[in-house]
Order: sequence, then C-alpha cells, then structure tokens
Amino acid sequence: MLLDPSNATTPVGWYSEPSYRGTYSLLSSCVSTLLICVLSAVHLDVPAEHHSRLHKWAKKAKWVAVGVFAPEWLTMTAYLEWQNARGLVLEANSRRRHHWDLIHGFYASTGGFCLQTSQGTLATLTAQGVSYLIDKDPDSIPDISSKEVRDKSKHDSLAKCLALIQVLWFSAECLTRLAQNLPVSLLELNTFVHTLFALITYTLWWKKPFNVDVPTTLPMPRNSDVLATLLAGQDPSRVSSKYLQKEGTSKPFLVRLKWYHLFRGTADPFHLGQSDPIQCRLRVMISSFFGALYGALHISAWYYPFPTQVECVIWRVSVSCIVVCGLIVSLSQALAILHRGHNTKDSTWMSRLVAIKLVVVNFAAAYSILISCFARFFIVMESFRSVWFLPAAAYVLPEWSRYMPHFD
Repeated sequence: MLLDPSNATTPVGWYSEPSYRGTYSLLSSCVSTLLICVLSAVHLDVPAEHHSRLHKWAKKAKWVAVGVFAPEWLTMTAYLEWQNARGLVLEANSRRRHHWDLIHGFYASTGGFCLQTSQGTLATLTAQGVSYLIDKDPDSIPDISSKEVRDKSKHDSLAKCLALIQVLWFSAECLTRLAQNLPVSLLELNTFVHTLFALITYTLWWKKPFNVDVPTTLPMPRNSDVLATLLAGQDPSRVSSKYLQKEGTSKPFLVRLKWYHLFRGTADPFHLGQSDPIQCRLRVMISSFFGALYGALHISAWYYPFPTQVECVIWRVSVSCIVVCGLIVSLSQALAILHRGHNTKDSTWMSRLVAIKLVVVNFAAAYSILISCFARFFIVMESFRSVWFLPAAAYVLPEWSRYMPHFD
C-alpha cells in the first residue's frame, strides 16, 4: 500500500519510451551539448604567477565567448598549439635523453615552464623560449614524467571521453532526424555546427593538460650568453616577448585585432606579433575560410519557416555577411602577402594604385568583421527564439535515440 497507492494489480513487463520530447528536453539537450562543446573544450594555458582568480575567470569567459560566436578561431588556436607542441616534442627527443610525448609538448608550449629572475619574479617561457633552451641548455629543463603532468590536469581521459560521447550522440541524433524526414530546429542546427568544430578541437587538444594552475619553476640558466639572449639585453624585470612573457603564456596566433584601426577602417586591422608575418597572415586566411564555412553551414536553414518574414530576411543577410566576411578577410591577407615588399609611399602611379587597393580592401575587411560580429550574435539569439515557434513534428524523437543514454 505504501509503495503502490494506486492498488494496480496488472504487471507490465516492458514499457516503451515516449516517442515525443518536450521543449525543456530540446533546450536542455542543446544547451548541455553547447556547454560541453565550449566549456570542456576550452583548455586554458597555465596562468602567470601574478594573475588573480578574477583574471582567470575573465580569460575563461573571453574564450567561452569566442567558442560560442566564433568556434573556428578556437579550433584554429588548438591546431596551432598542437603544431607547436609536436615541434617541441620532435626537437626535445632529438637533443634530450628523457623522452617527451605530446603531453610534454603541450605543457611546455603553453606556459608550463617559468624562470625565476634575479628580482624574484616569475617569467613564463614561450614555446620559442623552451625551444631555445632545448637547443642551448637542455639540462636546465627538468625530467618530468607524463604522469606528473597528467596529475596537474583537472580532467582525465574518462571525463573527456564522456564529453566526446555526448557530442557524438547529439551529432548522430541530428543526422538521424534528417534521415527520417524530421525537422531540425535552428538551435539544433547551431549546436550541430558547434559540435563539428568541437570534435576537431577535442582531437587536437586531447593530450593538452586541462586548467593547470601552477607551472614548473626553472632556475635561471648559468650560461650568461643564454641568459642574455633570453632577456634580449633588457632589464630582468622587463622580459622579452619572444622567449619570455610577463603577461601570460605563449600565444600561438600572435595575431590580434587593432580595434582603433578596425573602427577607423583605413588600415590593416590585424596586429601581427614578432613571428613570421607571412605565417600569421596565412593563419588569418585559414581561420577566415573556416569562418566562411561556419556561415555556409547555416545557409542550410535558408528556407526554414521562420516566425516572421523579417527574421527570415535578417537570417539570410546574416549568414551571407559571415560568408562574405570570411572571403574578404582572406582576400585582404592574400593581397598583403602579395604586396608585402611594395613601397606604397612611392609617388609612381603603380604604387598609388596598390596603396588605394590595399586601403579599399582593408576598409572592407575591417567593417565586414564588425558586421560579422553582429550577424553571429543574431544567429545565436534567433536560434533560441525560434524554439517557441516549432511545428509539432520537431518534437518527435528518432526511434533509436530514445534508448541511447546521454546528458540533458
């Protein structure tokens, strides 16, 4: 009686799962997958000594925003860090007796090693700094086992596998809905696009330690020439951005937006770091191409039944702007590479023509980036708004997914 107040007497051996889902189930599935794609995929570098907890949270929030509105930049960052890590592993294994694998490369290239300066402050070694020490003073780098590095990580392989299963499940469910002629909501489409980039990001960052808080401190090199090169002839309190960084860890992109020029629209909106400018521009070109791909995937909702005609038009304009922005930025960087040795200040007609062409293209690239930011924001917001205007068929579950365990 206490456990069965209904007094039911007819047993049921097997009761099938419901064939419909609710609005909460749809929202929770998309939001949980989106959070997994962003929060668990973002692997921050090792923070500098003087960074507060608030600074760490702010940095995390910045990268989460990048993952939500521009997942291709997060994927490109993961690729460049993987490239740096692999290069360090190959170099270390050719010059040191202690074997390194990819987890060592990620740890070393993303702020895992820092130097104690004469003033007692800690200066983070960049990937170039670690490479320089491996070449000139390999004994200054301690022999750290893979187990020690994994112990610093806040996630193990099991946690990453569970997150990856959720991402794969969501992707399979969206593809199954299309195969069974069931409608896919805009929110599911947007989340599905994020899962595609998240899968690549997960693969590239699989060996990277997750949220390491404390780096390994190295003593200052006893070789005066090595020390002088690291500090680049400067005062020890003002370390070089090439080998040592005081304001954080290695930044594989070495490309930042110059916001003044971005709003002004009359100069190249990208600030290239101290690395090879051609390589930096090629990275921007590749990221812009994937940005265009991000918009192109949303074109699949071109004929989607939007709540209003105005929203339909804005959606089409937004995805078109994202695609065009990626192409324009790629074109601007290609022209900058093509005319990199050209003196645009000459008075000849050819130089003036090149200068005008670069100004026009940079102007278009700068303002297309601004327009693209608003377009991406609209796509995310419209994806959530459209949930309240779905047809009944959007709540029908694919047959197999009712019995597949997942997170909501």
